[in-house]
Amino acid sequence: MKITSIFFLLITKFIFSQSLSGTVSDTLNNPLENANVIAKPLQEKANLKS
Repeated sequence: MKITSIFFLLITKFIFSQSLSGTVSDTLNNPLENANVIAKPLQEKANLKS
């Protein structure tokens, strides 16, 4: 039972995981270290889906 639970958790993690990669830069095109990126909907009253 314990093995089945761990297997299920690992499978769901890989199915629903997404990754983004890229570089955050300033106006002079210098890369910014330790930058936080926040997702916002394009429309003002729209909600983000989790």
